[in-house]
Amino acid sequence: MLFRINRCIVDTTAFELRRDDEIIAVQPQVFDLLLLLLENRHRLVTKEEIFQRIWKNRIVSDAALSSRIKTLRQALGDDGTEQGCIRTVRRRGFRLVAPVEALGATEAAAPVPEQPEFVGREEELSLLGTLLTKACSGRRQVVFVTGEAGIGKTCLVSTFVSSPATSSRASIGHAQCIELYGTSEPYLPIFEAMQRLGAQIGVDKLAIYLKSFAPTWLAQMPWLSDGAQPTADVAGATPQRMLRELAQALEAMSAARPTVLWLEDLHWSDRSTLDAISFLARRSEAARLMVIGSYRPAEARARRHPVQAVKDAVALHGACTELALGFLGLKDVAAYLQRRFALEPAALGELSQFIHGRTDGNPLFVVALTDDLERSGALRDDDGWRLAEPVSRIGLTIPDTVQILIGQQIENLAAEERRVLQVAAVSGAEFSAAGIAATPGLDIQAVEEICDRLVQRQQFIVGRGSEDWPDGTVANRYAFVHAMYQEGLGSRVSEARRVEWQGSIAEREEQAYGANVRGIAAQLAVRFEAARRYDRGVKYLELAARNALAGNAYIEADRLYGKAIDMLPLAHLDDPAKVELRMLLPRSVAVIVTQGYAADEIDKIH
Repeated sequence: MLFRINRCIVDTTAFELRRDDEIIAVQPQVFDLLLLLLENRHRLVTKEEIFQRIWKNRIVSDAALSSRIKTLRQALGDDGTEQGCIRTVRRRGFRLVAPVEALGATEAAAPVPEQPEFVGREEELSLLGTLLTKACSGRRQVVFVTGEAGIGKTCLVSTFVSSPATSSRASIGHAQCIELYGTSEPYLPIFEAMQRLGAQIGVDKLAIYLKSFAPTWLAQMPWLSDGAQPTADVAGATPQRMLRELAQALEAMSAARPTVLWLEDLHWSDRSTLDAISFLARRSEAARLMVIGSYRPAEARARRHPVQAVKDAVALHGACTELALGFLGLKDVAAYLQRRFALEPAALGELSQFIHGRTDGNPLFVVALTDDLERSGALRDDDGWRLAEPVSRIGLTIPDTVQILIGQQIENLAAEERRVLQVAAVSGAEFSAAGIAATPGLDIQAVEEICDRLVQRQQFIVGRGSEDWPDGTVANRYAFVHAMYQEGLGSRVSEARRVEWQGSIAEREEQAYGANVRGIAAQLAVRFEAARRYDRGVKYLELAARNALAGNAYIEADRLYGKAIDMLPLAHLDDPAKVELRMLLPRSVAVIVTQGYAADEIDKIH
């Protein structure tokens, strides 16, 4: 049955809760609680009834019930202040007071969202199909799909399981691990996946399988158990028994029809779920079973989560396959844009280069940036999509969805890691550990240890080898994986800090290069200008202009001399007129070569 509660749709068959057409992930116990309140919406449900139905009279605290009620309210879009959905009757129980509309069994719960444009993963999709064929023949398969946030893990597996070639051959149980700030319930995602399996094969059949092969699991799924029948005593159930029963139940189900168990975001899973995956992978019995688990290696390492160690241990026995997803190539980005907008070849090439350069092919960033282009009007549909202006003139901030993702990753960093990365973001897209160590409170060894740790975890930066400075300093170099990471980190730095850090880095580089400073004149000019040390900025702009003139780069020389002259009023030099006069003659040479003697700029110079 389908029920509408305010902005939410409850599907009691598929065990799904949707709000504003989006699936809301909730724990099985929370969904069971929703069903209990929904079934008894015309009356108060006492605490005793809830404890009996949800916890089978096991001893639990009122705090556990309060936690489930709070989670359910949040899932329904109710903060609990006004109790517009679920009302608390002090010391007695709870009642569902929001208007409930029965939609019937045939009406669609929500419009099916359009499948995202799928490009660049054809080989991985084909491999998943091959592994499913092996599973259907009785050779169980365990697959780990890995990659950073936004790389397309969910899109890949979703495309695979929703394809007719998969859905016509197998029953699919899907669940997503939830980030919980505390101890997660054992086997939480597996219970949710079982609910989805029940919706496909029928809850009665699922109950029969569990009653025959996994009674301890059935006892913890009250929505399946018959109240008239005694339930198994789970208080003394050992982890080994739970694992054995799960394996036997899934093997029995897969004997009737191949089964795919898809568990997302294992970097947030409980340890018991990982033990279950490992146990299922290493069993030698034939089974038409395929287990797909996805996770982010970088986040797992940052959290010291055991999923990576479990995957490595299973791989050591040759019992799993890993699909490590990389970034999309330029051709993949072009294919995505062409499918979405059908642009003319010239505009397609220009836009593909721009978006790939800004995102490095991270699929989430590609889609978010493209959405922003459409919203801002830079891409317009005038009887066919076109660019409203050249991409070189498009000014874009980081899209909101990307800002949220990057912000979450930044908040998960240790304080010293965040500090080093913020200094690095101010320094530039590529940076030296020696330059970062020039800021107060840091040294080269500490910076390199932090950066190497981040590189190993595949977070934010990659290594770029080492660099020797003229003063004998040897330090490692690094680069940001995405320009958006640099921008996201830099946006969190105050202007006062930027000024301080740029000045410290500039002074250290100036000292290190000594007599060879001419080679980094342009770089120092940028740093000293950012540090508001305009006297030094003028000095290095002039030196950089001389370098450009010596290299016959006349347009660049003209630009640099012009910028140095414009900066003179801010530099507070003793004799700015003398400095300007010194620069005017070489600048006039650059202007004459590029524009000729009749150029208006020559008259201005003279």
